[in-house]
Amino acid sequence: MALAARRVTAGYGNAPPVLQDVDLALERGRFLCLLGPNGTGKSTLLRVLAGLVACRSGSVDLDGADVARLGAQARARRVGFLPQEVQPAFSFRVDEAVALGARVAGHGRWFESRLSAEARAAVGRALESVGATELAERGLDTLSGGERRRVLVASVLAQEPDYLLLDEPAAMLDLHHQAGLFRTLQSLARRGLGVLCVTHDFNLAASFADELVLLHAGRVAARGGAREVLDERHLRPLFGAHFELISRPGAAPAVLPR
Repeated sequence: MALAARRVTAGYGNAPPVLQDVDLALERGRFLCLLGPNGTGKSTLLRVLAGLVACRSGSVDLDGADVARLGAQARARRVGFLPQEVQPAFSFRVDEAVALGARVAGHGRWFESRLSAEARAAVGRALESVGATELAERGLDTLSGGERRRVLVASVLAQEPDYLLLDEPAAMLDLHHQAGLFRTLQSLARRGLGVLCVTHDFNLAASFADELVLLHAGRVAARGGAREVLDERHLRPLFGAHFELISRPGAAPAVLPR
């Protein structure tokens, strides 16, 4: 069971393709991190997998079904997607915003004055998973940028999808909450979700992900464990001499800017 791009070439309008002949399978129970320079197609690949950007050639399969043939609601129930840029509705309370995700998953109609028990449970689990239970009754307009980001992640988790696609979910989070979020994603994968996360933090990815996928110029340049991917032969063509690898006994090397 997997969400898989099969030889996908994709882009926007009449511009040259952003992705070229990409093969990538996200299996349930696996946590993958997508890495690479800016503008190399990471966000586009997430949108293609979510069925939001059409393939020019190739296809995306969701457990054997063509994503392009599925309706938007059917996709949303199976694939949770959090883009990098989100403009939340600041008039909502936190629990109301997260309940939107539960509604997408079909847990009743949240516009009713009282949420269904199933929806309330989904909201509670999602908020707890990102350490935001205490924010439930706060207004979105009272939160810090990092707190809002955690709530947005919770709103996707409330869908309780089979696959989770996250674009820079740790942006604006402090070190404690970055580690907590990635530990949560790791735990979700252990419980059977397929998780694919875009991040620029190589060290965070190496600490928690099962596999790293390195994207370069719209193609998969490397995929594997952290020790395999975080290697001079893979990183130098992408970043030149602007990084340093620090060896760590018993762990993947750390990547530092230079």
